Amino acid sequence: MGNNKQKRVYLDTNVFKNYLSGENTIIPHSYFAFETFKKIRDEQFILIVSDWLKEECKKIGISSENFEKIIHEFNLKTEEVKTSKEDIEKTRKICRSTNETHYADALHAVLAIKAKTDFLVTGNIEHFSIFIDKIEILFPSDFLNV
Repeated sequence: MGNNKQKRVYLDTNVFKNYLSGENTIIPHSYFAFETFKKIRDEQFILIVSDWLKEECKKIGISSENFEKIIHEFNLKTEEVKTSKEDIEKTRKICRSTNETHYADALHAVLAIKAKTDFLVTGNIEHFSIFIDKIEILFPSDFLNV
């Protein structure tokens, strides 16, 4: 018998942004974002939602209402993770030790790892390269093949 543990996924802010953008290109990022949300729903993943993700979404113009609308539109099962002082200190320490990541992305990774997430899905894998030994980091298009 296989492992029936529900998989856990953390989405970077850009996945929400891309979903709402509705870009009109040959294969728009919004298509992969839509399919990512659909996969999370259809395969019953648990979406890990951090207070930092919500804050960063607000900074780029995604209101709390629009954020929640996406969650409800796809009827996603979610679990919240809160940022602690220890998470902030750990993130600052990581950022001081390397110039390979930005604070915002490092905090997403720290929170995803804290929440024992199986996958971190982002359009900016290069910003998360220092975390690849701790969590599986995927583009939305690659997540669709998991």
